[in-house]
Amino acid sequence: DLAEHRVMYSRLHQQAAFAIANRGAGATTAGNSSEEALPARYFETAAAGGVLVGQAPSIPELVQEFGWVDAVFPAPFDDPDMPERLADLAADPDRISRARRRNIAETMRRHDTTHRLGKILSDVGMAKPSVLDAAIEERIATGDQISP
Repeated sequence: DLAEHRVMYSRLHQQAAFAIANRGAGATTAGNSSEEALPARYFETAAAGGVLVGQAPSIPELVQEFGWVDAVFPAPFDDPDMPERLADLAADPDRISRARRRNIAETMRRHDTTHRLGKILSDVGMAKPSVLDAAIEERIATGDQISP
């Protein structure tokens, strides 16, 4: 069940200290293994307030979609020092708390389904209904209230 999966995934990231966010072999566009893509898990983890740690894809979309402070804490792929890196991050609970809140807030400002629907309508040349514009503004306002 898709809805149940989303709730379970969200709860997991709300309780987990960190989420390893390495780019993966499956994170490619349209089957093109030489071109990286931004995995959906980045969006899901950020929306849940998860803290992403790892080697992000080296693509402009990462900055465009996750261009805020501490969206992804960088760490080399297969980092042998990952336990120490995570311990160092955990030693700064205020920074981690800010990162969690900022991930939720920026998701509300940028990545809610209302934003996606608006982008789809725009891409196909259709005007957004005023009710959609109002919903987007509401999500942005919610993000502004959450933001650290």
